[in-house]
Amino acid sequence: MELHSPSVGLLFWTLLSLTILILCIIAIVKIANDKFIEPSKKVIWLLAIIIFPIIGALTFIAFYKKIDIKKHDRESRRHNLGIPQERSWTVKLHLFASVYFKPI
Repeated sequence: MELHSPSVGLLFWTLLSLTILILCIIAIVKIANDKFIEPSKKVIWLLAIIIFPIIGALTFIAFYKKIDIKKHDRESRRHNLGIPQERSWTVKLHLFASVYFKPI
């Protein structure tokens, strides 16, 4: 019985496919978890990644740094102006309840 080793070409294409798949998954997870990307832009990015996996994922990852920088700039400007940071809905609900529903 002869053992056949996989050819170098098959190994190359398998690793390339796995790399593309991992890049697409990373981009999709970042898109889904980012609060600062508008929902309409999220849909456009997701469609771009689904239709053009290589170009879409690489483009998003390249532009994601710029989105992250804009988010940091916006937060630092808010801090410098004395504007409080965005609060989660649970904190807002707690503050609302503490103001309007005081114990007797």
